[in-house]
Amino acid sequence: MPDDPIQGFGERIIRRARLPTAALLALPLVAIAIRYFIFLVDHNFGIISALDQLKKDVAVFAYLSAIPTIALAFSRELQVHQGLDRLLGVRGEVNRRIATLMQALAESSGYEHPERIIANKIEAMKWFYVYANVPSALRTYAFEVWEGYYVGLYLSVASAISFIVCLLLAILFEDRIAMAFAILSLLIFLVVWAVRHWHTVPRLMHIPAQQIGEIVPSGEVLNEARRRFG
Repeated sequence: MPDDPIQGFGERIIRRARLPTAALLALPLVAIAIRYFIFLVDHNFGIISALDQLKKDVAVFAYLSAIPTIALAFSRELQVHQGLDRLLGVRGEVNRRIATLMQALAESSGYEHPERIIANKIEAMKWFYVYANVPSALRTYAFEVWEGYYVGLYLSVASAISFIVCLLLAILFEDRIAMAFAILSLLIFLVVWAVRHWHTVPRLMHIPAQQIGEIVPSGEVLNEARRRFG
């Protein structure tokens, strides 16, 4: 299907993450630029002269703006977002939830060995994806939520990096501006974490229940369970 949401899934994640990730990673540079501007003003540069000097000096480092884009491209190739998810265990938890729901569906259809479904989670997932996870508005919505989840992982990493760098700048140079940006980065990290923990992950857990809940227990389900699990 040309409009299947699985097509271009990774590209959409990177496209959505690119701008906010670049902005977060740029926070330490912004802190340095502001401190440099204040330094120029304090050393008898007029505001206009200081701005002109700042523009000239910042232009030297303009190439740094390409770093987030390059890093995200490598991240996509290396499937970094999936590695981060393995650390958090969210997809694994969703998969266990799906296996449990498929077990309940099979049992309500009269399947005699529901414990075999939980024991074979890989086959339970295959059954879900080819039997329950059919093309629908709900399936499209599920992909959108997963995209948001993975984008949030990139934002968490970017805000954590920004926090660490700004904090180091603040400690090394006793800079209040860098400390303010460190606090901002930390607040962003906490907000992203809270959204993921209390909003996105519960959605990811609930969507399979909606999808499987649309399937009526039947002889067809029973036959499929027997065919797959014996």
